[in-house]
Amino acid sequence: MDRDTNDACEMVNATCLLCGAPALRLLGTVANRRFRFTPELGDLPAQSAIFECPACGHIQKRHDGSDVAIMEALYANYNAGNFSPRISQAVFNQAGAINREQHVLARCADALGTCRDLLDIGCGPGTFLRWAGLALPGANLHGFDVTDIHRAEIMELPHVASFVCGRLAALQDRRFDCIVLWHSLEHMPDPRHDLALVRGMLRDHGKVLIQVPDVEQMPFDLAMFEHYSHFTTATLIALAEQAGFSVILNGRGWVHNCITLLLEMTGDLAATHLRPTPTRPARTGDDGRRRVAWLNAAGRHLTDAVAEWTGDFVIFGIGTAAGWLHGQLSGIPRAFVEEDPSRIGILVDTIPTISAEAILDGDLVILPFCPEIAKSIVARLRKAHKRLPVSQIVFPSLRYD
Repeated sequence: MDRDTNDACEMVNATCLLCGAPALRLLGTVANRRFRFTPELGDLPAQSAIFECPACGHIQKRHDGSDVAIMEALYANYNAGNFSPRISQAVFNQAGAINREQHVLARCADALGTCRDLLDIGCGPGTFLRWAGLALPGANLHGFDVTDIHRAEIMELPHVASFVCGRLAALQDRRFDCIVLWHSLEHMPDPRHDLALVRGMLRDHGKVLIQVPDVEQMPFDLAMFEHYSHFTTATLIALAEQAGFSVILNGRGWVHNCITLLLEMTGDLAATHLRPTPTRPARTGDDGRRRVAWLNAAGRHLTDAVAEWTGDFVIFGIGTAAGWLHGQLSGIPRAFVEEDPSRIGILVDTIPTISAEAILDGDLVILPFCPEIAKSIVARLRKAHKRLPVSQIVFPSLRYD
């Protein structure tokens, strides 16, 4: 990958992961999420460069061979610190907390009701398969991942019929009614090729269920070293259409920081296989640069707040944003705070997870969220901990929109 140093826009000679355009625009660098007490992952680079395609707008990273070796070590230790896919994200509604897998499967129940064989690509420890077994009791479930560290655990789940690890091409002669890419598409170094391969593995009228982080709602996704792609709704739909799919359910609002699409096949595979993505007029890169700048400014704001505080502090959440911030701070939080009762008591990177009611009067509470989301959390925190002054709750003040 060669950088054109004479180009004022800092263009780099590299192929876009989504549309195949031959050059990318450098947006800047961000600090990677790091694991403080996990020495086997100590080789993770401190920062990653973020690029945007001027033709289609896709935000992405470029990784070389040494990065891929680090990622292999990461996937072999993906439960590191308990910042892992085993801990399902909760969705909050008037009835309380419900995990996102259960929530999305309920929304897709009518479309998936006749599913006989469901494949989960990037199944990890089987979080999605576990809920699919409850939501679709008549379906045979199948798991795929790049490693076999969870093979025994997967095969013990109800209704699981098979598990395969290695290369996705090993499954290309098998057929499924539904294929799930649940927080796995962003990990793929060639999403165009892999989604076209997925299409060829579907039976007639087959469906694909995708959920990925939404970089428009959660810029902290940029800090995930192992994520090649950082999708917006527009770029994910463009990728799906390129691979010969149409959107039958757009669930972007179902989970506040994720994009969820249910797709079905359209047209003839031979006619759509890896067809070029429709391009849009070249952009200035301002949107992408703003996301990178926001994340860097948010990191400085929150680390400064902790450095100036003389007492203990706690971090709200145990997801991507909390894990990223934890790795940037000079101090160690007293605890992580969770609203989801099922997560309370978990040790995250050796640090306990507590409820909002267990926050102490002298704690500084750090909310690593965009302001709009943080404000709604503050309102719930004040109800749970009435003595907690607003001055002890800190979140990024710069708007992200």
